[in-house]
Amino acid sequence: MNPAPPVKPDPPPANDETKNPSASHRLTEGKHWLDATPSAQIAESYRRLATLVSEGVLAAPVEATYPLEEYRDALAHAARPGRTGKVLFTW
Repeated sequence: MNPAPPVKPDPPPANDETKNPSASHRLTEGKHWLDATPSAQIAESYRRLATLVSEGVLAAPVEATYPLEEYRDALAHAARPGRTGKVLFTW
């Protein structure tokens, strides 16, 4: 009699952190890249990004802006599902 094949465990459920890493995680990764990358390569990356923005290929839509004093409203807005753009502070 052959033993039953091993059962693969189910993957962990996708949560917001898996689908959309936290801002602090993204900032940490970005800082690591900035610390580890030669300045000429960083400048070239920014030049390429600026070109894409000026050509309209890359855009960051803004859904709403809030004065810093209304940070609670801004954070609540940013947490809403289905946003179509960034929520930014103004001052």
